[in-house]
Amino acid sequence: MVLQVKCPHCRQACQVTAGATGPVRCPHCQKAFRIAVGGAIAPVNQPPGRPRLEVAGVTRTGRVRERNEDALLIRLTSWTEGDVWHDAALLVVADGMGGYQAGDQAAQMTIRSVGHALDFLFDGALVGRFRDTPIQQIAETLEFALKDVNRQLHQRSRQNPELRGMGATVVLALIWSDQLLICHVGDTRAYLCRAGKFQQVTKDQTLVARMVELGQLSPQEARTHPNRHEVSQALGKRPNVEPMCYQQTIQAGDWWILTSDGLHADLEETQIASVVVNFRGSARQLADLLAQAAEQAGGSDNITVIVASYA
Repeated sequence: MVLQVKCPHCRQACQVTAGATGPVRCPHCQKAFRIAVGGAIAPVNQPPGRPRLEVAGVTRTGRVRERNEDALLIRLTSWTEGDVWHDAALLVVADGMGGYQAGDQAAQMTIRSVGHALDFLFDGALVGRFRDTPIQQIAETLEFALKDVNRQLHQRSRQNPELRGMGATVVLALIWSDQLLICHVGDTRAYLCRAGKFQQVTKDQTLVARMVELGQLSPQEARTHPNRHEVSQALGKRPNVEPMCYQQTIQAGDWWILTSDGLHADLEETQIASVVVNFRGSARQLADLLAQAAEQAGGSDNITVIVASYA
């Protein structure tokens, strides 16, 4: 006989087999709970000292460029309420452009401005300030933060002749309990590997990507097209920018990967997938392995990788 019970985490209705002692995984939030003898329902929580979330990053100059104009930011906060474990993380990869000085300054301004703009989220989370805030409202905060960085970069570029043309592509992810929000501008990417399936989550904002979408180029032709690095959007290039945002529910076993274009400049998606799908190790090891693979394949650009695993 099948029973209807409420998940103690998200309060959604779940179907369980009568007599089951668990643990049972909720199909809505993917968290586990146990049905004790007598029908009492209790969450199965990760004990303190064993975070569910592991994050690591690496950035390298590569084999061709003289300077590293990428930048990354990782902010991870975990806290407990009784036996309940909470995770929040801000992950940012910025790829600067604009030549000597301008590129690395743009990348640094991007990660620092985004980090500063979202400080209040992390401070408020610890005191439960955003417990009932709709996730869409938090997504709008991320989008606003990127638009504000765009304004700052554009203004700085116009005021300083030495920084003319400065800009950055960026991908950021906010992990908020079991939800993940991604916003990006340009051709920095987010990938997901789930249950052995590898996919690119973001869509490149480039001219050739648009031509592929319209059927004017094949994916193979796009890889060697002379304008393949020309982005249609970047922070700082124009007064206004429209980030693309995505929302996902995190599941146990997920690998989330944020990268600058230095990873996919020399590695095809199938090659990246072959590294990730069968990987068994830590987030640090996977980040290093991906950066190393890109260097060995040519290292034609700066390479930055952030890896987040959810256990």
